Amino acid sequence: MSDAHLVYELGVMVPQVLEDETAVILSDLGGSPPVMYYPLPDDGLPMPDDCPETPLVPPGMVLVGSYFTELPGKDVQDALTAAVTAAITSHGLTMAGELAVSLRSLDPDQYLTAWRRFFVPIHLDTLVVAPPWDKPPVTKQRTLLVIQPGNAFGTGQHETTVLCLKSLEALIPVRRPKNLLDVGCGSGILAIAAGLWGVPDLVGVDIDPFSVKESRHNARENGVTARFLPGGPDQATGCFDLVVANVLLKPLVDLAPVIAGKVANGGALVLSGIIAPQEQDLLLAYERQGFSKVATRREGDWLALTLARKED
Repeated sequence: MSDAHLVYELGVMVPQVLEDETAVILSDLGGSPPVMYYPLPDDGLPMPDDCPETPLVPPGMVLVGSYFTELPGKDVQDALTAAVTAAITSHGLTMAGELAVSLRSLDPDQYLTAWRRFFVPIHLDTLVVAPPWDKPPVTKQRTLLVIQPGNAFGTGQHETTVLCLKSLEALIPVRRPKNLLDVGCGSGILAIAAGLWGVPDLVGVDIDPFSVKESRHNARENGVTARFLPGGPDQATGCFDLVVANVLLKPLVDLAPVIAGKVANGGALVLSGIIAPQEQDLLLAYERQGFSKVATRREGDWLALTLARKED
């Protein structure tokens, strides 16, 4: 039974490394594009008056929610629990206590903008990433990149996105790459940032067609020319001076020969989407492909590795 005046939010609290997979699970169960509840920004500002019951999320976790117009039954909740538990196990992660699944009814008007509280501008040395409703003044020191949070992943809020942005910000002025490939482009944020930093030839790939669509839209909105293609890294032709892949350990390892094959001789590779205990497994997979580590960046438990291909 449903109420035309209510929507139902089904959510589950997971480690942030699993936010993408969990959002896909909820979507496959019939839910809306995901709404992510992160730990409340440490900026001293209160929650808006229209969202008094916004859940509190501990550090390192994310509550991934999805909206349903019909009340999700026990079968849907059990399927969510089983799928997320399997994802946790497959990545070798553990949870403190039982998996926390939540279900609540919401007034759509009351909670229409609640999730916006979790999206704040991200400031780098030469770039600021912001949602369209909170654009800071443009300065000579920082270029503005506007990303509309949606169903594609990568808004600048997650540590791995920030790590990749910082890695690219450091690499591009030094290496001056002529082209860049973004593997698992999500919202297109990394390729678009590279374009704003002066990389002339940009390609992004993603297995999710919606992400490709969102990436193309975001590139147009930021005045950046880029090609975004559906599929994996093998869909991009040729080799690239700079390749970035912000996904998860398993696809990074499984696709190591393909991703490595896209890096030009003397080129560089930025890999993220891993936590500290996974570093050696990832590094070993790419050392076998002829790469060596140049730098490691860390935010909390998350890492981004910069690797360089040895010249033939």
